[in-house]
Amino acid sequence: MPSLKAPGIDGYVATFFQRYWHIVGQEISRYCLDLLNGQKEFADINKTRIALIPKINNPKNMTHFRPISLCNVIYKITAKVLVN
Repeated sequence: MPSLKAPGIDGYVATFFQRYWHIVGQEISRYCLDLLNGQKEFADINKTRIALIPKINNPKNMTHFRPISLCNVIYKITAKVLVN
């Protein structure tokens, strides 16, 4: 997961979790496992913002933008576990 890519709706980028894993890692791991085992709801973390990044200078229509989703890091961790 890229360290400084767009933050999620919570405002945190992956660097925060990487740097402070010794503090938050156990709680994040437990939370992700609870999600995967159906003990927590995905609705709590499944909030995403869509940002439009211009592909060219002075964009004039929607085809001149690239959409990116700003998912929070816990969602990304859980999704990667499911994919792998």
